[in-house]
Amino acid sequence: MDKHDIISEIGQFSFYQRIIALTILFTNIPAAFSMMMMAFGGTIPDWTCTVSDETLLDLNTTNVCLTNGTECNRIYLTEMETVINEWDLVCDKRWVGFTITSIQMAGVLVGSLVAGYISDVFGRKKTLYGSQLVLFVMNVINIFSPSWQVFAGLRFVIGLALGGIMTVNFPLAMEFVGPRWRSILGAIPAFSLGCALIPLVLWIIPQWYYFEVSCAVLSLISLVGWFYVPESIRWLAVKGKTDEAEQIISNIARRNKKPIPDMKVLRVIYEEEIFHSKGKSYSYLDLFRTKEMAKRTLILSVAWMSQSMTFFCVALGVQNLAGNLFLNMFLLTIVEMPSHLIVLVSANTLGRRWSVAGFYYATGLLGLGAAFATLYAPESSRGSIVNACAMLANLCVGTSWTVMMVFTTEQYPTVIRNLGYGASNMMARLGAIFSSQIVALAADGAYIPYVIITVLMFLSGSLVLTLGETRGTALLDSLQNSKKKEETITSTKQLPHGEMCMEPVISYRP
Repeated sequence: MDKHDIISEIGQFSFYQRIIALTILFTNIPAAFSMMMMAFGGTIPDWTCTVSDETLLDLNTTNVCLTNGTECNRIYLTEMETVINEWDLVCDKRWVGFTITSIQMAGVLVGSLVAGYISDVFGRKKTLYGSQLVLFVMNVINIFSPSWQVFAGLRFVIGLALGGIMTVNFPLAMEFVGPRWRSILGAIPAFSLGCALIPLVLWIIPQWYYFEVSCAVLSLISLVGWFYVPESIRWLAVKGKTDEAEQIISNIARRNKKPIPDMKVLRVIYEEEIFHSKGKSYSYLDLFRTKEMAKRTLILSVAWMSQSMTFFCVALGVQNLAGNLFLNMFLLTIVEMPSHLIVLVSANTLGRRWSVAGFYYATGLLGLGAAFATLYAPESSRGSIVNACAMLANLCVGTSWTVMMVFTTEQYPTVIRNLGYGASNMMARLGAIFSSQIVALAADGAYIPYVIITVLMFLSGSLVLTLGETRGTALLDSLQNSKKKEETITSTKQLPHGEMCMEPVISYRP
């Protein structure tokens, strides 16, 4: 018996495990609110100037910066109160809004990096809910920001918390379910649900400071999970805390009305880890310890960076789409919702690898379509075509992201799984940092962001196809097991009629 048999015996995805998994994954709702805050907060409302007590309201002077030294007393032509009109961040200060977004994403990057270490040392649960507490506190403080400089600094700390949450929550939830149900977790649209609620909240209260209140309230609600979500069973077993792991397994079995299984395997896992690591603490260097692991890490890093850059280019560029801002925000999210159902079919039929690559290619084609429409489509239909391409691209990249979450966690053994997932998230946040600057390039040419999206998606799709398929495989625990698997795969020979024969050089139990 191995630990996957234990999960099967206590219920691969039974009632209590569903409660645990949903509670963990729904921390993505407050994370979505805080992550996407600048999609609204960074929106530049229409404005005009008053010069010598004369209001310039004609179309030729709306959103036009005066360059002849004339003083502009700005009037914003909207009821929306964004960060931009709060501190008058237009014209010579236009760069500030995009930079604040980049600062927040830099915080997410650092948070992803730090969370990988913290969660592997102190545990997944403490890292998740500690980050959630920081998110709550920072959102409350941010409401009272006296200047854009203070606001930007607080957005960095909020980013740190978001990095911790989004690095830990999915791997933690996944470790409570059996292999058959791992892709189901990726299909739960918690982040998308949060994004869908954002325009509804903003339609009622289109002020950035009230929106910060809603972020704080959702973060506070998510903290309730601390009182009943258990620590990762795999993490406890690998760290030698087998008594705690046994108690959690017994509790889950009892609540699922299942018999308590034989848990000797937990001590075997710990003893195996001690034997192979001799008390070693793992670091990000272990992601490059072998040639195969280094290749895997580099490819996943490029793919995560590209898909993040694409996703946030579309999401943060919503202000550049034709039509109503709130409606476009809502449609972008609603269109993405079917991705979580598509994942259930594609990830378990086509496999993880082809699902990711296929949707990358589709996103690239849609980006190319948007670029051509921006340049050559008739003005009467240009806005509709670009909007349609952007929304369908959001669907495709959202689908690929969902599969990629599962695919990435299945690529690494338990002892470095959070480090691997954290490194991938770190690269995703690096892409998010650049995304706001790419959106800013639309001022020089609306087609430029879409051309960049096309190139990135085609490159990433081709790289992902060089990785091995993980559908239906068991999760590995140690680096030693990972090396054994690589050696076993390497020893595969092709027979004359196309059959595959595995030479039993090393016995590896999947």
